[in-house]
Amino acid sequence: MKSTDYGRTDGRRDYIFGDAELRRGICEKLMSLMRESGYKETVTPTAESYDVFSADPTRPMGNSVYKFTDEQNRLMALRCDCTVPIARIAATKLTDTPLPYRMFYCQNVFSAPSAGNRLTEETQCGAKQILTDPKKIIEADI
Repeated sequence: MKSTDYGRTDGRRDYIFGDAELRRGICEKLMSLMRESGYKETVTPTAESYDVFSADPTRPMGNSVYKFTDEQNRLMALRCDCTVPIARIAATKLTDTPLPYRMFYCQNVFSAPSAGNRLTEETQCGAKQILTDPKKIIEADI
C-alpha cells in the first residue's frame, strides 16, 4: 500500500496562528492606507484567460505560469500578476467611468517554480492609478 504525503508541496506555505495573524494584519494595514488615500478595492479572478497574460510583450510567459483548460477547453492561467488583470478591467469595464481610476488589490498570485525552492504562491498588494494626462503621471506615482 502506497503512503500518501499530506504535507505542503514545494513552493507553498502554510500560515499558522501568529504567522497568519501577522500576514492578515499587514494586508489590513496596507488596505486601510490605500482606502484612506482614495483608492477603491478591486478583486480579479484567480483564473484568467491565458491570453490576458500572454498579450503583455514585456513578460514572456513560457513555463512561469500555471496553465490549464476550463470546461469549454479554453486555455486559462492562474493569476501570476495583478497589474495586467487591473489593466483588463480598466480597458473593458470602466470605459464609461470618468478618469482617473484609483484601484488597489491585495490578493494571491501564482507562478510555476523556475529553480530552487522559492515560493510559488505569494500575496501581492498594490495600488494603480490610471489617468490620461501624461504630465501628471510622475505626480500620481509619488
